[in-house]
Amino acid sequence: MANTIPVFPAIRTPQGALSPTWAGPPFDVPHTIPELYAFNASRSPDHPAFVYASGEEGVVTTLYHRDVAAAIQLTAHTVVARVGRLSRPSEIVRPVVAILAILGEPQYLFISPKLTRIVSVKDSISYVTLTQAILRAGFVAFPISTRNSPAAVAHLLRVADVQAVFVSGDAGMRRLAGEAIEQFEGKGEVFKVVDIPTFEEMYVASKGDAEKATQWEEAGVDETALILHSSGEFVSRDSFGFIRG
Repeated sequence: MANTIPVFPAIRTPQGALSPTWAGPPFDVPHTIPELYAFNASRSPDHPAFVYASGEEGVVTTLYHRDVAAAIQLTAHTVVARVGRLSRPSEIVRPVVAILAILGEPQYLFISPKLTRIVSVKDSISYVTLTQAILRAGFVAFPISTRNSPAAVAHLLRVADVQAVFVSGDAGMRRLAGEAIEQFEGKGEVFKVVDIPTFEEMYVASKGDAEKATQWEEAGVDETALILHSSGEFVSRDSFGFIRG
């Protein structure tokens, strides 16, 4: 199937137009989501992607697009190493890899002598990086809400035809995943339960390690890249939201 290029209206307020570190991607060329991260790393390597504060002193750390792209590349290598080979359900359907996780440890952000706010500074960054790494590795990513019951998680795994699921190391998620998978005992369905790489494994790595990661065949712009579920009824795969490459 030929790649389709959506027609966009004229961009009246282009973002970052006056920034010396930002060069936006073209709108007339189709890009997959991982390709956008790679484009930003190539054209806007010194532009901030994430900024977070951590520790009691609220130390601010900036991750630039070059850092994020390298972390996605390295984590994609980790995804393939931990998940292994997964069979494609068909020529047009890629293997689905789910995420059931609470990432990052609570951090204390010092705001004033009387106000200290509890924040989780790294969980969103880790979650985004892992999701993009799954896409980069050529799989379909399926984030699952941690507020679901074991029965609901089991249903989502079954309906989405998940082959592997990344689970965080906290006791709550381990228990939820275990109770969900127990419902498949004796039914011939097997899921690979995989440990999620830590933030340090994603970002505190040498540039050389990231460059050693191999390129894989990613989903095209017309292929399913990401599956999203609602908080309501989960009847069939048709009830999911699909995001193309």
